Amino acid sequence: MKKTAASIILVLIFILLVGCTDKDEFKTNLQKIIVPDMSVSILEADEETQLSWLKDISRFQDETLRSKTSNLSDKDIQTVKDHLSQVYGPELVQIHVEDIYKYDEGTRTYYVPDGDWSMYSLDEWSSSEISLTSRSEQSATFLLSGIDFAGDEQKYQLDFSISNGKLLLEKRTYLR
Repeated sequence: MKKTAASIILVLIFILLVGCTDKDEFKTNLQKIIVPDMSVSILEADEETQLSWLKDISRFQDETLRSKTSNLSDKDIQTVKDHLSQVYGPELVQIHVEDIYKYDEGTRTYYVPDGDWSMYSLDEWSSSEISLTSRSEQSATFLLSGIDFAGDEQKYQLDFSISNGKLLLEKRTYLR
């Protein structure tokens, strides 16, 4: 009886440790994703540098949301949100997570439905331009326009907050 109880306890410990390792591995993998420099110095950069920076933001979002696409726990979702919050404001973080991840009542986990990757990618635009349209101590707004991979004209307004010398993307508005 003591051997059986000890065996059961060892199996449970092993299962718990494997689960912790998976969670730690997920967090470690997220930390490998390069976070774009969000310092306000980008506001003074030339257009080419600003466009490259926006591509970095787009890649960061894409890689973060694709880092794990099934069996995400509530804790995993919070880890994704925490990671995204290095670049995005809380409202946009919530929008990204709600738009991508769906909840499975049966498994009580989150997943990404097949084919749900309709995010814009500046890497696929044939041309683009950016301009800083307003700036204050607390905010900055860019206008991004260009021709996407399908040949369609695109235009976005990107609203950033500024705090402690860092930018956070608070709102991305599709204008056309």
